[in-house]
Amino acid sequence: MPDSTRNYSRAAFRAFVKHVRAEPVAFQGVIQATLALLVGFGVLTWTTEQTGLTLALTAAILGFLTRRKVTPSGRAVAGRAGARTG
Repeated sequence: MPDSTRNYSRAAFRAFVKHVRAEPVAFQGVIQATLALLVGFGVLTWTTEQTGLTLALTAAILGFLTRRKVTPSGRAVAGRAGARTG
């Protein structure tokens, strides 16, 4: 593979990872919806059980990764942006 193609691939992958880190919940929704669509339109010929198990597994894994990203790391302090003061 030529260096220019390899560099483009790396840059595209980095951009993808950056977007996923910025919007983990949206990424989770896209993955789940894509799997459902592929099964629904017959691209993937999975049984109902296989589809359910795959969606459950992806929800668990992506939910864990999403929670790590969106869980607050500290306490809210009154008087800061977004806090009501009376």
